Amino acid sequence: MDCAAAAERTTEKSEADSAALACYGTAHGHLLDLLLRHDWLLKRHMARSGPRKPDDILGFAAISQQEVERQLEHSTSSAQAVAAVLAIDATLQELERQIDEKVKRSRALGMRLPLVELARRFALSAREIDLLFVGVAVEIDRRYERVYGFLHDDMSRKLPSPALALDLYCENRVDQLEMRELLSSQSALRHYRLIEVADDGAALPWLSRPLWAGAALLATTLLFGATFPLVVRLVVDRLDAVGARIGAAYAANTLGAIAGAVGVGFVLLPALGMRGAFVALVLVNLVVGAGLALAAAPRGAGAVAGALAAMAAALTLALVPPSLFEQSFVRRFGPLLFYREEVTDTVMVTQDARGDRMIRFSDGRGTAGTMTVRDDKMYAHIPLLLHPAPRRVLSICFGVGNSLAAATTHPVERIDAVELSPGVVETPALLSKKLGEDWCLLGSSRKIQTVT
Repeated sequence: MDCAAAAERTTEKSEADSAALACYGTAHGHLLDLLLRHDWLLKRHMARSGPRKPDDILGFAAISQQEVERQLEHSTSSAQAVAAVLAIDATLQELERQIDEKVKRSRALGMRLPLVELARRFALSAREIDLLFVGVAVEIDRRYERVYGFLHDDMSRKLPSPALALDLYCENRVDQLEMRELLSSQSALRHYRLIEVADDGAALPWLSRPLWAGAALLATTLLFGATFPLVVRLVVDRLDAVGARIGAAYAANTLGAIAGAVGVGFVLLPALGMRGAFVALVLVNLVVGAGLALAAAPRGAGAVAGALAAMAAALTLALVPPSLFEQSFVRRFGPLLFYREEVTDTVMVTQDARGDRMIRFSDGRGTAGTMTVRDDKMYAHIPLLLHPAPRRVLSICFGVGNSLAAATTHPVERIDAVELSPGVVETPALLSKKLGEDWCLLGSSRKIQTVT
């Protein structure tokens, strides 16, 4: 009898687990799961922080000596608080496992989840999405306004702050310092204005300033979330053809995505550049939309739709500045000494306030420059000194030629230098006179074969 009951309970648990790990029915289901995870993260933060200030309910008139001492102690967690945190961690791990599994299953079925799609398009890491969601949560559910106010000890502060975001996701101060870089003014989140941090000057420390999700996120997530329901409504006209029609729509979308990647990457970008390709794609969408409106709507309504599309096309051409993308990097890094848009990426040379120059790519990362000469040369010297008799060298990623120049000082017969971006090999002379001279020597060396 006991064995039968245990087997029945096991079957019920297995069925419950399978149901919990099913794919998301809608994009909203993913957001609801992320909100549930956010709730548990807030509970963990409260368990770690201990009791709030009891002496001054308003939080600004006075602070007790006991509160000061508690703030300066490095470890104030009781055994009960530690146990609570461990229990919450276990719940969080299981919830995150279920979310990851459901995301994988949903994507395998072709479902587009807004935040997953956003992360892919902007090359955001999981930690960057976490920071973004702190601001998104309060836009979805207003109860977080009061929760954030409580955690700030100030009910007028209804938006999250960088400090609160770091406390939610970081285990220690070292982790906080590393994650803080993701909120810097040069980070991807700030560069694309997915997250904004209030610029209050000296009125508030940076960690205490309000943080919110950028307006661009709202439009992006709404449009991504609306795509699937709109496609279903357009292609399905009877219930007995649901599977075939939706399958055909996904197949067409897949073929279009492949054709778009090839066409934009190998035709539009080389011919028109970033701004030109952007405008061309806007115009193509307007023409397609106007054509569909003219075909489906009555004559008068179709003419209005065509006129609106023509107006939108004219506004696009007039309002999109010629240096749209280049200026976004100028605002982020300062003056650009070199800028080139290529099929593989965008290459630029920046100069900071100290005069240091660095080669960067479209995602903002810097690979090498005038401040990395010594370290870059070690990448060649160390392996060639450790090798008993080096003869041939394969150098992948040219950078600014520091490592390659160092390799030529060793008695090797041949060096093959491979670089994916043709524009990169034109930058050394712009970085410094010394690097330019080194590159001239490299170019005249018979032992070097450069492949780009």
